[in-house]
Amino acid sequence: MNTELLSIGQCAKITGMSQSWWRQRVFRREIRFLKVGARVLIPRSTIDALLRQSVVEPRTRPESSFDRGSSCK
Repeated sequence: MNTELLSIGQCAKITGMSQSWWRQRVFRREIRFLKVGARVLIPRSTIDALLRQSVVEPRTRPESSFDRGSSCK
């Protein structure tokens, strides 16, 4: 396995999510992780995938009369 493995603390620091948020995801088995003895390690690819899935694209809205510079009288 040739991947970067991160601790829960490192994941929290990288993403800004709390350590308890990461522990809950591991406990619920919502993310991929490795258990080595008592240590829980999360592949960097798991974080990257989570962030990609969390992207919210902007809405496109139809042009309104307000956007065209019409004056309100």
